[in-house]
Amino acid sequence: MTVEFSYTTTTSTTGWQNWVRRNIDVSNGGILLSQTTGIRTSTVGEQVRDIAVDETGLLYMLSHSGTLDQYNPKTDTRQEINVGGADRVPQASAIAASSSQLFIADDSTITRISQERRREREPLETDVRHPTGLTYQDRGVYVIDNYGTLLSPDEERHTFENLLDIAVTGDEVYALEKKRQRRIIRTLGSDIDPTLPDPGSFTAAGDQFTLSVLTVLDDAIVVAGSISDRSEHWLFEWDAEAQSFTRLIELDGACHTLTSRVRTNGMRTLYAIVGEDRRCQMFTETTQNLTHPSREKYVGFAATQFDSGVRDLDWHRLTFERTGSSVNTQVRIFYHATDQPELKLIEQTEPDGGSGATVKQSEPTTLLEETFSDQIRDSLSSLGVDTVQELTSADAAELASRSESVTPAEIEGWQGTALDAFESHIKNHWKLVTEPETRDLLLREASGRYLNVAFELIGTPTTSPHVDTVTVYCPRKSYLRYMPELYKEDDRSAAFLERFLSVFETSFTDIQSEIEQITQYFDPSGTPTNSLAWLESWLAANEYRDWPESARREYLSRAPELYKKRGTRAGLEEIIELYLRHATDGGPEPATSADTVTGHRLIILDRSDFDAVEQDTNQEAYESLLPKDQSLVVLCGPFESESHRDAIATIVETEKPAHVDASIRTLDNAFTLGTSSFLGLNTELDTESFSLGDATLGRDTYLSDSEFEANG
Repeated sequence: MTVEFSYTTTTSTTGWQNWVRRNIDVSNGGILLSQTTGIRTSTVGEQVRDIAVDETGLLYMLSHSGTLDQYNPKTDTRQEINVGGADRVPQASAIAASSSQLFIADDSTITRISQERRREREPLETDVRHPTGLTYQDRGVYVIDNYGTLLSPDEERHTFENLLDIAVTGDEVYALEKKRQRRIIRTLGSDIDPTLPDPGSFTAAGDQFTLSVLTVLDDAIVVAGSISDRSEHWLFEWDAEAQSFTRLIELDGACHTLTSRVRTNGMRTLYAIVGEDRRCQMFTETTQNLTHPSREKYVGFAATQFDSGVRDLDWHRLTFERTGSSVNTQVRIFYHATDQPELKLIEQTEPDGGSGATVKQSEPTTLLEETFSDQIRDSLSSLGVDTVQELTSADAAELASRSESVTPAEIEGWQGTALDAFESHIKNHWKLVTEPETRDLLLREASGRYLNVAFELIGTPTTSPHVDTVTVYCPRKSYLRYMPELYKEDDRSAAFLERFLSVFETSFTDIQSEIEQITQYFDPSGTPTNSLAWLESWLAANEYRDWPESARREYLSRAPELYKKRGTRAGLEEIIELYLRHATDGGPEPATSADTVTGHRLIILDRSDFDAVEQDTNQEAYESLLPKDQSLVVLCGPFESESHRDAIATIVETEKPAHVDASIRTLDNAFTLGTSSFLGLNTELDTESFSLGDATLGRDTYLSDSEFEANG
């Protein structure tokens, strides 16, 4: 990149893409260590007979003794559940769960239990006499019996030779069946039940394995299996595009049961009952940093070359912005100035005829010549690659498309070799900044048209430094130019004095630059991150400093229009929606009943809404929500965490009129008459019949004295 201005050059988001990078990603306007999806394993229960996960992510574990425990992965808490007035159900063999009901099977019956009311258990009507497995989906409960029969919620029957496991997602049912000594996966529901994948392809990394159980995550099939020729047990994922299995994680023992869910942030969680002691293990996908390809450390480097356009230029200083600082992370900086555009080894010296003097070689060796044989260099030259920089920054597939004599794999191998040589060259020949915490450094002995700069980022599995913007100043300037000629006569003392005075000029230049750029601090989208709190104090937004940065910036940019609506229902709704849009990564899956674009439900009620309720008896049901004339209630949810609910409570307390009492009620995804719905406002009872989903009044619903309940 050529310096357009004589005094500075800056690398921004677009510029980072042009750097030579290894184990480095460009993200949020800067660079950080490359990341991948890892799997964290934890044990959440022992001696578990069966498990089930409901739509909200709660895990239910049925023990061999008949106790039923609920595990919340968000809070890492576990509690025992009293079902239908009993501490345990010793004859239970299988369970399933929805957001409002539990289903428990024993040798002869299936019992349905309301999670909200903890009512007495009631039998679920089904034709299955000996249920051995249950799975719940939106349509209802799928039941497996010990005769190899699968009964769907609409009472459609599927018969198998030996049904081992099922998984349901949307309208698709996947069945794992043992048929004529072969294990196959079938999809059900069409005239022809296709086999997916082909039984002969049950291999991963060349190892044949035997399937035991399966689950489905967003149409991705995950199976547990045992390697055929050794006692290893793994989780495998089917790649439909590649038509092959890949290994996910090794298990401590044979897998008996497998279930899963996708979290709102897109990450996946798997639960499995593993081993002879039937431990319930949780496998949670997490984002973690990658290790360096050639070193078992969390290290990455990025390098570039700045071009001043002037030979023998003295480079002045380098500054950079860094976030994500911690005691476990570090940024190291290397630099080297030269008049040669191509990376060359530092000029070697050799004796001069035995006289003891040394002379420089006339032509230094390039890094490409030092690293590769003549044959490989000829191949690279035919592809248009003549320098290490060009090779390391090129796309392997694109280079390979230029010739039929090389493959992408060969080029990737050459790139790895070149990067190793490049890193070694940097550490052996470039100057290392020894001050570990400096972000503003004077470039000493940096004379030449080109300035080569490299950043080495050092982190941990979960933390990484984040370098935002790099600014390089040239040429070197100091107050020496204002001094009398007397101070410039001696070259050696003038050089020292120039470096000494440049320290003071740098300080005053920074102050002047701040004054020139002061207007950026008044722009919500342009102000630096560490200045956001200052701007918020100007606009009375101190209560929202815990919000995500993107939400804080949007709120500040919209502050004038939002202030006009302060104390109104419309203003409160807009601020809550603004927060949810940024804080929840899109929130839950959007539904037709959702009130916001993020998929959350949001209802704000005050006493004036009673006018929409015609009957006095119905009004009584709302009076507990709005006990005073000057009161309101905000119903919102579902929340991903308690911190999100607390943030909504802060918004309500800040934005409501001072004389108004306000409360928060959390809404779940499920539509349950009597808890999160309001007759006359968002629910209507038809005069001729009452129907809620598949529930029928008198059969699986009942009316109590003060509220409606539904179990269907």
